[in-house]
Amino acid sequence: MAADKVKASQAIDAYFALVGLETEGMTGAEQLLAYGLLHNLNSMQGSFAFQTQQGPEGKLPPYHYSGRYVAWWVHKMASYYGWARDDIFNLWPEEASAYLQEILIQEIEDFERQRSLSELSYSYDKVTQKSRFIPTPKPEWMVSGKESKTFRVRQDMMPVGAIIELDKLYEQDKA
Repeated sequence: MAADKVKASQAIDAYFALVGLETEGMTGAEQLLAYGLLHNLNSMQGSFAFQTQQGPEGKLPPYHYSGRYVAWWVHKMASYYGWARDDIFNLWPEEASAYLQEILIQEIEDFERQRSLSELSYSYDKVTQKSRFIPTPKPEWMVSGKESKTFRVRQDMMPVGAIIELDKLYEQDKA
């Protein structure tokens, strides 16, 4: 247990050195508070639609490895924009997410445009004697107007007392 505390302290000290924060004269509580604030500032503030999509049944493919998500981001942006790895890592996470979502939207639109040139993308209606284009189903994050599933909650599972919605409380503090 004591070894874990030492390792945690060393990791936080290394983090402070990385961001250039001088900790001389700071108490342990001040250092912990500073670490929490810096960690929040360096974390994603919200998420884009494409980041919430899950694979079927939440299973990972057999070729998955630790860190693949980051490598996929770098690969997509480097391939599309021709940027170097360091250029991509120097972006704010929110900015990189916006660019990546635009790449995904463009790829889907390009695929749909190319697919529209094939006869297999059309269904012939014998009654009207016209062909009708059948669009490719879009990912869930690109489709608007889908209603979320509602379900009943047992009475004994309902919250009791005043309910404080922290996300709305945070928005009020920002305003």
